[in-house]
Amino acid sequence: MSLPSAETELQQLLGDSYVDEHWHAALTAVMDAEGDTAKASVAVEKLTAAATHRTGLTIKIPAFCPSGPSLQLVATEEDLLDSIKTLKDRNHVFSTLMTTDEILAAREETEVGEQRYQFDDDSAIIAEVQHQIAVEQGNIIEVCSDDEELKDITPQVVPVPRSEIIQLCEKLELACILESDADTSLELVRHLRKFHGEMCRKELQNATQTTLTSYWKL
Repeated sequence: MSLPSAETELQQLLGDSYVDEHWHAALTAVMDAEGDTAKASVAVEKLTAAATHRTGLTIKIPAFCPSGPSLQLVATEEDLLDSIKTLKDRNHVFSTLMTTDEILAAREETEVGEQRYQFDDDSAIIAEVQHQIAVEQGNIIEVCSDDEELKDITPQVVPVPRSEIIQLCEKLELACILESDADTSLELVRHLRKFHGEMCRKELQNATQTTLTSYWKL
């Protein structure tokens, strides 16, 4: 880098704080070294020692201030807002227009659900992929182990009242006598009557006795 180029770089970096006479000696010492790093370092160290003992010398380096958004970022934000405005004009946006910050930092994107898969290495990923392919091809049938899902697929059994069971037993007994041969229906009738009697006994045990007071209120 030439001396004019170095001065230009310093001017761009320091701005209005750049004073040529404050930097001329250091730049000249570096340029005189002609690429010799060791020689340049010795020269700069001498200048540093001299500047340390010289109370009248002041070197001002402005603090770094982050610059504003880049032109590309500004242009992208403007294009995004123009697209949203176009959607609004075409009645495709029905609520208040969102800002760019609201669009880029959507609340839904911060709500991360529980990960379904967690793999330790590549072999675990390969095994899971092979398993899913086998399931899709019907080679493996997955059995649901979740209690809630089992409840969803299990039919609900509605208990039948004993009175209906007793009536059903009577109908089956009559059907066995009328529609079947005696040899084949005799055993079934015997079991039906036994079951019929058991249901009648339980029905009587659970029946509520009618009192005189409740009888006269009817």
